[in-house]
Amino acid sequence: MEEKIAVGRASEAQYEELMGVLDASFSFETEHDRFISLLPKLYRREYRPWENNICVFEAGRIKAAVGLYYAKYDVCGEELTYGGIGNVGVLPEARGKGYMKLAMNAAVQEMSQNGTDFGFLDGQRQRYRYFGFDNAGFCHIYQIRKDNLRHEYGTDRQTSLRIEPIAAQDAQALDFVYDCNLAREMHSVRSRAALHDLLLSWHSQPYALRRGNEIVGYYVLGDDGREVREFTLRDPADMKEAIIAVVDSDEASGKNFVFAPYQHEYCDFFFDICDRMHVAGSCKLSVYHYEKVIAAFLKAKALEHSLQDGNFTCLIHGFAGDEKLEISCENGVPTVQKTAGTPDLELTHVEAENFFCANHSRHRRKLPHGGAGIFPLPFFLLTQDHV
Repeated sequence: MEEKIAVGRASEAQYEELMGVLDASFSFETEHDRFISLLPKLYRREYRPWENNICVFEAGRIKAAVGLYYAKYDVCGEELTYGGIGNVGVLPEARGKGYMKLAMNAAVQEMSQNGTDFGFLDGQRQRYRYFGFDNAGFCHIYQIRKDNLRHEYGTDRQTSLRIEPIAAQDAQALDFVYDCNLAREMHSVRSRAALHDLLLSWHSQPYALRRGNEIVGYYVLGDDGREVREFTLRDPADMKEAIIAVVDSDEASGKNFVFAPYQHEYCDFFFDICDRMHVAGSCKLSVYHYEKVIAAFLKAKALEHSLQDGNFTCLIHGFAGDEKLEISCENGVPTVQKTAGTPDLELTHVEAENFFCANHSRHRRKLPHGGAGIFPLPFFLLTQDHV
């Protein structure tokens, strides 16, 4: 007898079933591993994860699920809508039936038709490139060892700052973190009510940096005890004392600090004292509204350095439809607009993502003028905002 297959959202009554399917799909068995511990910001009941999962059902039972979590992203005052893809899982006994493909295609179709500007995810590159996602954006990672501090500041280095974990009831510290995120030129729009759960996600721990009763900064430390996933100070003048406090706070030999390239004050300081620095990708991106996304992130690109003047026309065969755009920069001011002109370039969906957002694109070398000098776009997503 042929199994009855359906694709859609789960119901609230299926919350426990959904969580069991997700944990089983990833072979999560311990409390530490389970999705509710890994990502409390998404999977606690009060956040209604059944509304954010596209499921494949056999006779009414969940066999596979793809999380699709919508949020807003602010780029220099331009608000974009994104969909974060996570928990792509199929029960072991249901694999090989194409259920992951069914759910992923449903998620991509929904985003490409409902006005979502871009989607993102993490995962194996070729697996998700079939669905339009590819490497995008980048971040700077600075390795600061205790030996670096010894040479820079001596063995008797001191700090007036103390470190305290940020608890759920610490409204002062959480308000500070919330305001710091809003002040970033590029940021996901976070829920204040869910902020503590967000900071704990990915097995992270948030800490406040205090001088007396004053909060001077905060940071988020990964579960390896080495990766500082967020680091923000009220006043950059406290950088030296903050680095000493954080790096000397435990027995680890050092810490790795992650920043967006446009965060010049932090990048300049950390580059001067780091042991080494490298550039890493941010995530995998799929753009559904190229005109809006390119225009917004070009504003962010201008934060890094002066943009090179030039112009070109590009025809993009995107997942959400064709877009023919003229992209120009005059006196360092970029513009993006629809055009009927003959394109200088014609790109597929993934080729366009590489051209505009990846660290490497063979198509950028094809332009006969300087227009390509303003790419790649500086897409960046903090770890705590990943899904």
